[in-house]
Amino acid sequence: MSKPRSVGLAMLGDYVKKLRVERGMGLKEFAKRAGLSVGTVRKLEANDPVAKVYKNPDMLNKLGKILHADPLTLMQLSRRCPHCHGTGRWNVRALQQK
Repeated sequence: MSKPRSVGLAMLGDYVKKLRVERGMGLKEFAKRAGLSVGTVRKLEANDPVAKVYKNPDMLNKLGKILHADPLTLMQLSRRCPHCHGTGRWNVRALQQK
């Protein structure tokens, strides 16, 4: 498995907003496609740890598809990545052991 590229942002919400804006997608359109309320998307983009998004790998995969983003990068930024043990940083030793 390859390590996702660095996105240069420390927070999931910053990255989601950056991608949404780059793709010319409005807040309402993105919320509808993701099956989230506009309020939830606003909280997400403000880096408020919205449980519906941060704790749901399926939702992170869905956001990745909508935004054409690597789901592993989204998981890493949400601290849900199976390779970073909740730290948000890649555990190189764990990857080398696989």
